[in-house]
Amino acid sequence: MLRVIIGLSTAATVILIIAAVFFCDRGEIGAIDREGMGHFQAGEYASALGVWRKGLERFPDSAKLHYRVGTTLAVRGDFPEAEVHLERAVGLAPDDPEVRRELALCYFQDDRLDDAECELKRVLAQADWFPEVHFFLGLIYEKRHERELALDEYVRELNVNPACTYAWAKIETWEKPPQAAEQGRR
Repeated sequence: MLRVIIGLSTAATVILIIAAVFFCDRGEIGAIDREGMGHFQAGEYASALGVWRKGLERFPDSAKLHYRVGTTLAVRGDFPEAEVHLERAVGLAPDDPEVRRELALCYFQDDRLDDAECELKRVLAQADWFPEVHFFLGLIYEKRHERELALDEYVRELNVNPACTYAWAKIETWEKPPQAAEQGRR
């Protein structure tokens, strides 16, 4: 009888967690996010940024709003301010691989390759299947002239995400180093 009660209690807890995840975007933060996304999708980036920033005044501990502000600022090229918001989002939601990946991309765009690599590896530690993480690691290694590591990461990306056209393009256009090409002819 005790096992049945514990089993029902566990099942009820799981259902509550699923319901909380499903309905979490229905509150005030969700409404703010939807309004901002409406502007963003209409190409009204300044308006979207304004909505999300105003939302942060009311909800300064919202990982989602920090994430939205950070990614929008990064797209606009304001990496230092974007990094502040994305780092805050990671601090508030450390287990969200999407937030970490976006912080890594911001670091990459700001030429902070070591920081970008570190964040991408943290994403892989959480979710080794997460889309485009291996691809971006490949870009870092390629930028550092570590060609073999880069190629390995592009292949890993295709193993977990075969629809990644970026990784396919890298592999399809990959040129062998001159020494390897000559050895192949002999």
